[in-house]
Amino acid sequence: MDSYLVRIKKELGNLTEGQKDALILHLASCFKNKDYVLQKMKEQKEVQDCPTQKEVDAFCARVAAGEFTVQLSEEGKIADLMGNFKTFPDLLLRCRQGILLEDYSRTHKLYAKLIQLRIPIANQPGLYLDLRGAFNAGMGIFLDKFQLLGDMLKTAVAANRQNDKRARAVADILELDLYPDPDGLDRISSMFPDDLKKSMEKLPFVEALVSCFREDLAALEADPAAPKYSLAGDSPYRSRLKGLLEIYEIKYSDLKERNSPLHQMWNSIQGDMRALSRMRHIDDPIELSHAWETVEDFVASYDFHQETWKTRKKFIEDIVANDFYSDIDLIDPMEELVQALVLTEEERLSYAKILERSGRTWSAVQLYKELGYEEKYVAYFETIIAEGDGFKYDRYGYDKKPRPFQVVLDYYWNRDRRRCLTYARMCTEKTNPDRTKAYYCLMQDAKERGDDGTFQSLLSEVKRRRSNVNCAALQKEFPNENWVGNR
Repeated sequence: MDSYLVRIKKELGNLTEGQKDALILHLASCFKNKDYVLQKMKEQKEVQDCPTQKEVDAFCARVAAGEFTVQLSEEGKIADLMGNFKTFPDLLLRCRQGILLEDYSRTHKLYAKLIQLRIPIANQPGLYLDLRGAFNAGMGIFLDKFQLLGDMLKTAVAANRQNDKRARAVADILELDLYPDPDGLDRISSMFPDDLKKSMEKLPFVEALVSCFREDLAALEADPAAPKYSLAGDSPYRSRLKGLLEIYEIKYSDLKERNSPLHQMWNSIQGDMRALSRMRHIDDPIELSHAWETVEDFVASYDFHQETWKTRKKFIEDIVANDFYSDIDLIDPMEELVQALVLTEEERLSYAKILERSGRTWSAVQLYKELGYEEKYVAYFETIIAEGDGFKYDRYGYDKKPRPFQVVLDYYWNRDRRRCLTYARMCTEKTNPDRTKAYYCLMQDAKERGDDGTFQSLLSEVKRRRSNVNCAALQKEFPNENWVGNR
């Protein structure tokens, strides 16, 4: 205690009650805020009713010894609610007085003792009533369980500064299941004091909280006959414990992702990207150089195996959806980043599907082909032919893509001869495409079937349409035929 306060306490001991009253009245008149003085005096009066640790320990000892019990009616309600049982909710109500003086450490210890009580049910031997069960059985007429939850969490957080101790205290309270929906993280979080909300956004605390739930679940599995909380013979503790573990494992995973080096790198270039999006016609801005260098250095040095596929996939989807940020001249580093984000064949397949869904079909089918899905590659060119664009591609070589008829004919020649010949005839009936491959397929098929009449008819067509056919190439394939007249 401060030496000044020690001296004050000593002097107070030398004063009579009348002198103390006179001193209090004099000091009260010195305060400008009269309401403050009145409020503090009221709080002092209320706090006098806060139970002591000795009183709570004595009550807990009575419960442990079987001296304090409850009677349950046929409807499962507490029969002696206004009688002997009232001692329990009264103690909980009186604990709240300690919060008014901000004596969080002592109040937390009182709550910690009381919430772990399992009160024997006198008319149901071997069964016990925990705090959750007490509320279900009628204790709610004495106190609001949501107010109690908030008070317990507030004292637990204020009394424990270290992550592991704070997590243990919070876990014990959450496992009581006093909130309306054990699977609703948002509904639970709405009851958290501000300090706990801040802790929930910090990775070490959430990790410690998850560890507490795992330890408790392991202990329960090892000794299922002795649950930490719950009515004996009932199993809500196991289900809510698993629910809490699942909720906070997801929370931990999300926090870990947001704190990963990949996210930190991405956040570091957001300012550059926003600045670039506002610029118009500025040559080599410093923001562009910084963004390029940041991404390229990260790609060159980072081990992307440290990131989950779920995280990497989110980045890929964002980059593809924004057209590789080509509008701010970041397409090259973004393409490098995406290539680095994809690590396995299965992930490359997922990437191809992302490209396809985004409308980047040509990039997708190229990747499909590399992965061995040649049917998807061919289907792309069949679509081009069906839409009537195949002839333009074949004639002008748009986008330097392979010629659609060439791809389709090569694919189906040994897989589906009938389909191949259909496309070959389609090709020979048009004026634009190079018909060399089409005539080869038709002539070779006639040759294999021994249909010399069809072969000679096709040969005559080739001689007449020399501008659309590479006769020299066909002559090499069929050297024993009469090619006189061809160039």
